[in-house]
Amino acid sequence: MKHEVSEVITDVEQTKIDDQYWKVLVVDDRFSVQKATGLLLKKMSYAGRGFKILESYTINETKQILMSNDDIALIILDVHLEGDDVGLLLLNFIRTELQNENTRVILRTGYPTSFPEKSITKKYHIDGCLFEEETSFSKLEFEIIGAIQTYRKMLSINEYLERFAGSVAFEMKNSLNMFGLNFSAIKNELFHQKIKYPNTTTDSIVNIINRGLHFSNRSEMIVDLMLKNIKNESINKSDFKVINMGRVVSQAFEDFAYTNIDRKEKVELDLKQDFEFLGDENSLVYVLFNLFKNALFYLVNKPDGKIQIRLENGDDWNKLYFKDNGIGIPEDELIGVFEGYRSFSFTEGRGLGLAFCKRIMRDFGGDVTCQSDYGEWTQFVLAFPKVS
Repeated sequence: MKHEVSEVITDVEQTKIDDQYWKVLVVDDRFSVQKATGLLLKKMSYAGRGFKILESYTINETKQILMSNDDIALIILDVHLEGDDVGLLLLNFIRTELQNENTRVILRTGYPTSFPEKSITKKYHIDGCLFEEETSFSKLEFEIIGAIQTYRKMLSINEYLERFAGSVAFEMKNSLNMFGLNFSAIKNELFHQKIKYPNTTTDSIVNIINRGLHFSNRSEMIVDLMLKNIKNESINKSDFKVINMGRVVSQAFEDFAYTNIDRKEKVELDLKQDFEFLGDENSLVYVLFNLFKNALFYLVNKPDGKIQIRLENGDDWNKLYFKDNGIGIPEDELIGVFEGYRSFSFTEGRGLGLAFCKRIMRDFGGDVTCQSDYGEWTQFVLAFPKVS
C-alpha cells in the first residue's frame, strides 16, 4: 500500500534516487516498532531522495551512530527507551554535547498524560511528539515530511551563511592586512627618522603603532575563529600549548578595555590562584571577548555595574569565574544560552558567540556553564582540566 502526504510523498520505485538518501535514525528497543517504521520509510521519498534507515536499540549504540554520522536528517526516538525517560538524556547529548542543532527529532511515547510535551519541545527544539495510541501511519508520515523539510531548509540557510561569512571574512582580513602593512610602514619610517634625528623622541608613537599591529594580528585570528564558528568547525588541537591563564586574562582585559576608562573601572580581577591550561590563546581570548561584550551590554548604563573575574586552582579542575551584576537571564532562557544561531532566538546583546565558546571549551577538554539570578547577576564558570 502506498501512503501520501499532500501529494509530496511518492513511492521510491517511481523516483530516481541516484543513491541519495535522507538518513533517519530510529531509536527504539522494540523489534516490531523498528520493522514497522522501516517498512513505512521504504515506501516514502521526498525531493528526489529516498530514506536510509539506521536502527538503534540502546542509548550507547545511538551515541556511537551519532558520533559517526554527521548527516542524519531525522531521529525518531522512543522517550522511554531503557525506562524512566532515559531517552530524554539523549536529547541533551545531541543538542548540548554534540552541539547538533540541525538534526531534527520526533519523539514517541506511550504515556501522553505524564509527558511534559511543551517544556521538552522548547528546551530541545523537537519537531513533533507522537502518542502511540493516537498515531496512525499517515500522522507519522506527516511528521516525518515536516521534519525533513525543516532539515533541508536549515542546510540551505547554513550553506548560504557559510558562503556569506566566507566573503565577509575575506574582505575583513584584506582590510586588517592593509592596516598591518601601513602600521609597519609607519614604524619603519620612524626608525629611519630616529637615525636621522637621534634626539627625537618617538617611543610613545612606536608604542601606539605596536598596539595597532597587535590588534590587527589579534583581530585577523579572531576573524578566522568566527569563520570556524559559522562553519561549525572545531579548533586545531595539534597547535595546543601550555599557557598561563593569568597572563591571558590580563592581556584580554587590557585589549578589550584599551583607551576606555569606564570599561576598566567596571572590571575587578582576582588572579591570585593562577594556573596553566592546555589550549589555544586566541581561542580563549575569543571566549573572554564574548563574555566581556555580553556583560558590558547590560552594564553600560548601570553606575554600580561590575564584572568580577576570579581564578580558582582546584584539585581536579581549575576554574575561571566570570560574574556580572547586570539584569541576569530569565530561567526559561537560561537553558538555551549556549545554543547556536541556527535555532536560538536570542535577546539583543547575547547569543551568537556563546555556542562557539562552548565548543572551544569542549575542545580544551573542559566546559562552560551558566548560572543566573534574574534581576541580580549572571555567572559563567569555565572549567579547565589540570595540566600534568
